[in-house]
Amino acid sequence: MYLSSLCLITILASTTLACGEVCILNFRNSISCFLNWPIVAMLKGWRHLCDRKVMRWSLAAHDICFTNKIHSYFFMMGKCIPVVRGAGVEQEAIKFCSEKLCEGQWVHVFPEGLVNMTQEPMRIKWGVGKLVWDSPIEPIVIPLWHVGMEKILPNTPPYRPRTGQKVTINVGDPIQLSGLLHSLRSSQTDMVGARKAITDEIQDKLLALQPITEKLHLEWTYGRS
Repeated sequence: MYLSSLCLITILASTTLACGEVCILNFRNSISCFLNWPIVAMLKGWRHLCDRKVMRWSLAAHDICFTNKIHSYFFMMGKCIPVVRGAGVEQEAIKFCSEKLCEGQWVHVFPEGLVNMTQEPMRIKWGVGKLVWDSPIEPIVIPLWHVGMEKILPNTPPYRPRTGQKVTINVGDPIQLSGLLHSLRSSQTDMVGARKAITDEIQDKLLALQPITEKLHLEWTYGRS
């Protein structure tokens, strides 16, 4: 596994969450149903996976991850929040994420809203912009792009994890939204317009990581430091 940028690691190491003064919103492209916990473990170590006090909250599809009591309990223990795809930005899952950001916690979302099996650029969901706009604390917004995750857990049968695959994870720099937020508030932009403007900015920054990460993925070979 090749990891580019120590941005998120540094922020998690230096930031005291749950203090009500700082919160983190991060997101990544989704090209596989492979769980995001290995990424968290690689980025910050197993403490952020085993200690619920510092573990991230994450949206998870209710019709995939919460289909029975066993699955529901498993994902609940991993601080996953059941989101109903197609139910809009006013649903309880988005409101819950907003509450967690207000409390100064770490929230992870899959902005595309589904597994992008074609890997073509997709419009990200407005819920991302809503989370930023509604938060009284400006979140530290961190994009992440990865390549090769679908090789670990393919999107076609047989759905079995595979070892020895090459994965590249590129953590982008925090997205600076202060200027945009100030401009939107000064111009008294309506709620829908503000969400769209914020989402557009975040989408541009996320998609900008794609060619960089793909280039790193091609250049990287096992054993290279």
